[in-house]
Amino acid sequence: MHNDNNTPKSYRDKLRDELIARQQRNSSYSLRSFARDLQISPATLSQTLSMKRSLSKANLAKVAERLCFTPSETNAAQQEITKGNITDEAFFTLQDDIFATMSAWYHFAILSLAQAGRAKAEPQWLADRFGISTFEATAAMERLLRLNLIEIKRGRIAYDGRPLRTTSDIPSSAARQLQHQHMDLAKVSLEQDDIHLRDMTSMTMAIDPNKIAEAKSMIKNFRRKLCR
Repeated sequence: MHNDNNTPKSYRDKLRDELIARQQRNSSYSLRSFARDLQISPATLSQTLSMKRSLSKANLAKVAERLCFTPSETNAAQQEITKGNITDEAFFTLQDDIFATMSAWYHFAILSLAQAGRAKAEPQWLADRFGISTFEATAAMERLLRLNLIEIKRGRIAYDGRPLRTTSDIPSSAARQLQHQHMDLAKVSLEQDDIHLRDMTSMTMAIDPNKIAEAKSMIKNFRRKLCR
């Protein structure tokens, strides 16, 4: 996301920037290496960068010391970590008109790879990576830049990792289009990917229609846990 020069960076931004800088200096430097140097667990660092959790006060103290936070940056970070767990309100909701412009599945694949710090800002590289055309990759980059969802830094696509969501339980042609694409990709995976690289199962059960909302909530929570 665009960050106004007058707005102090969050501690997550500072962590991401430092990780990217170290990876630029050493291509083999990983998130696990960064966690080791910060003396926090890789899982904690990964979930913090993806906004799935906040640092504990003890881990924040380690990060502040090792990244040389100023007293004001440390105070601001301490205020951030009091915000609690991620809820729907913490997600950036894509309104229908915005979502419709990026409803092709590879937009979200680019964001995911960018969040991991591994997306080169090269349309041909993206096209080869995702099996799409160079034109599609170029257009996707332009859309994401225009929507201020990504930035280009040192030849890589940067994404701040803010969780995205669409409006829930509202009929949407764009959402249906994306779901059709996911089903098509699943069919391809079923035929092409080794069984050890995929998990496609089904379940048949009798269900009380009054409990569908509860079931959907359980599925949503599982998806977020799986993503973490």
